[in-house]
Amino acid sequence: MEFAKEITSHGLPNSQLEIDDKWETHYGDFTFDSKKFPNPQEMVKQLHTMGYRVSLWVYPFINNDCETFKTATNYFVKDQSGKVLLQKWWNGEGAHIDFTNNDARNWFVSRLQHIKNTTGIDSFKFDAGELGWVNTDFHFSNQSIQETPSVFSQLYSETAAKLGLNLF
Repeated sequence: MEFAKEITSHGLPNSQLEIDDKWETHYGDFTFDSKKFPNPQEMVKQLHTMGYRVSLWVYPFINNDCETFKTATNYFVKDQSGKVLLQKWWNGEGAHIDFTNNDARNWFVSRLQHIKNTTGIDSFKFDAGELGWVNTDFHFSNQSIQETPSVFSQLYSETAAKLGLNLF
């Protein structure tokens, strides 16, 4: 809010603010940190009143230190032995969502749609959907994609597109 007010106070044009890294307590829970964002709905409402669209940074990892990790293992990329494949990424260690799994794609979209519905967020900035973020020992839910792993990134993009265009 301070940043938005500062932009406005200098008479600069505005259009969109992105809530970037560290908006959650744990990476992958996809819920706002209540200490940093005690009322995200009201914050988004105020930003809208100031003329801003609000986007939220999201990614396809669920860190192993969050509650969601314990309950969502069916949605993660596995290793060749069938165990959840842990990945180190720039914000810790966790599992990558398996976008070859239709249930996992729907689960991911439903979580993001819930954030939109409950906070008023306009859109998302999607990050890290490239196959390069998946360890080489991967085993996808959809076996046919093992032969053409680049489809993984395409499926991530198609999953993001399910959230559609949302303009004021």
